[in-house]
Amino acid sequence: MSTDERHKRTEGTRLRCSWSVTAGLILGDPMPEFTRTWSITSEAYEKDPACFAKFRDEALEYAKALTDPGLNWVHVDWIYI
Repeated sequence: MSTDERHKRTEGTRLRCSWSVTAGLILGDPMPEFTRTWSITSEAYEKDPACFAKFRDEALEYAKALTDPGLNWVHVDWIYI
């Protein structure tokens, strides 16, 4: 699994699904320091379908943690191919 501070993805080449969480002060103007993504490849999903729930839960928990009066908006995109 590849991971860095802002992007977590499983090994493989065929994207299966992805979550992207953005947030900011001015609506529609995301602040890069709050942007995070979680991506699952088909290869990883076929080996371990539980990775879907794990990444989903991590993305949603991160989004909930950002619903703080210090920010004005949080947006979650989910793509399933």
